Parts: sequence; structure tokens; C-alpha cells
Amino acid sequence: MSNRQPKGIPAGGQFAATTHTEPGVNLRAKASTELNLPEDTFLGRHARCPEPRPDDWVFGEDASIDAAVGTVMDGPLSRGVVNAQRRNAFHAWHDWAMTRALETKDPAYDDFVMGLRTGAAALYERSMDHYDPSLDRFKPGGTPVYVTDHALQISGTKRASFEDREHWRKLLKLTPSEAWHRGHLGAGLVLSGSDGYWGMREDPDATVLGPTGDVAEG
Repeated sequence: MSNRQPKGIPAGGQFAATTHTEPGVNLRAKASTELNLPEDTFLGRHARCPEPRPDDWVFGEDASIDAAVGTVMDGPLSRGVVNAQRRNAFHAWHDWAMTRALETKDPAYDDFVMGLRTGAAALYERSMDHYDPSLDRFKPGGTPVYVTDHALQISGTKRASFEDREHWRKLLKLTPSEAWHRGHLGAGLVLSGSDGYWGMREDPDATVLGPTGDVAEG
């Protein structure tokens, strides 16, 4: 199990998760649900990233957080709208994680789902009329699925501005658990088309639960 730095002590990334607790679950239930995703044409150069991805850039590791955040801040979301393929990929991740939550009974999957929702909403909520959730978004069910659907609809017609992406980045630091943090970050990467580049697709369960050995022991 990798050690987490105490809150207030910087290590491995400005936007790494702060002091968070993880459920005491250390067994990964065998996946009976497959994550089927459309192919994506994202390349590292689309976000000023090296190609291929450096081996030490690992989704979910603190040392890689800033690079992953940069992929969202400087990548395709900064230049245009989200195409249907990437919106479909987001739905696939969301539905898969909800199913895995039922299969495993592991709260980390529920938190990952909520992170996907807050991440997508944060990028586009400034374009939503009469929507100002404040920090209630980080309560269970604080970002309903219809809000996320609205955000995805906007993403297909309106580019996320620098202010939108900065809002997403600031909220990343406030996520209440590590799985929620990974979901919030993952939402930006999926909508950027870079979930494949970042290795999220290679082991979806590790994407939710963290790199090998990072899950808290019961």
C-alpha cells in the first residue's frame, strides 16, 4: 500500500488528493461486466504531451497528477467541443462503474461515479442557468445524473473556457475521497479523449481503486 502525504505537505503534484479516507476493502471482486469503449484518436501531441506516454506517468499516482491535469487544461477541451464518441465513452464509464458498485458492494465505485458526475458538471455548469450547488456537490447524490446529462449536452455545443477548466481543476482539490478524486479527474480525461492515453482502459478496476497496492487494508 502506498503512503499518502499528510494534508498540507506537498508531494508529487499540486492537485494530488489531500487527506482522504478509503473504504476498508482490499479484495477486488471478479469483474463480470465489461467496459466497452469506442476507439479514440487522441495523441499526446493533442495536449502537448510526449508520445508515447512515459512509463512513470500512471493514472492515480500522486507523481502523475499534475501531468494528467495538464492534459485536460491544455488538451482538446481547450480548443473545441466534445464529440459524440467521447460523450458515449463517458456514459460507458459511468454505467460500468455503477454496475461494478452493485457487483462488488465496494463504496469506492460509488465515489468514482460521483466523481465522474462532479467532474463533468464542473466543466460546464457555468453555462447552466440557475445551477449553483456550491460544496453540496460533494455530498452523496449531490450531483444528480440529470445535471451530468445536461453538462454533456452542453459539451457537444460549447467549448469549455479557461475559466471552466480552472473551476474543474480547483474543485479537484476538494474531492472527499481518493476514488472520488480519480473519478473527477477521469471525467476530464475521458471527455478529452485521453483515457486510453492515460492507461485508464487497461485495467478499469485499477482506475477506480488506484494503482496496485493502493487500496486500504481492512
